Amino acid sequence: MKTKKLSTKTMSDAGLQVIGGTTGAMVSDGVAGAIPSGKKNLVRAGIATASLVALAATGGKQPGDKFVQSALLGVAIKQGVDLLRDNLQRVLPQQNGQRVNKFLHDALGNGSVVSLPQTTVQAPAGSIEMDDFALAHPGEEEIILNHNSWAMA
Repeated sequence: MKTKKLSTKTMSDAGLQVIGGTTGAMVSDGVAGAIPSGKKNLVRAGIATASLVALAATGGKQPGDKFVQSALLGVAIKQGVDLLRDNLQRVLPQQNGQRVNKFLHDALGNGSVVSLPQTTVQAPAGSIEMDDFALAHPGEEEIILNHNSWAMA
């Protein structure tokens, strides 16, 4: 690969490509969501394939041509990544903190998912004020909170 000397033109060309790719990726999610189908994987694969075919058929070196090419590439990448992510998450072993396993979960975008226990919030007996409420987790003591203090029930 040959490297170019940095200039205002090469920087603006690179910026245009990034903007084109980002725009294509964002628009592709809108298109995928607008197509009424229960087969999300088929829709994503179709959009990615169509954008790759259009990209292969597109030429030109003008700024507008480069923008369109980058947008088509952004469409293909975004839909391809989403397609892979959805299908690989089904077969990926549960997260266990080991390096390879953690890397795979992070790469698929579910490495930082935090699972919180289900908690109910209910108003305490007696007078109800907007500043007071109780937190209860099934099988545990109730914690009553108000604007001045908290207490275990």
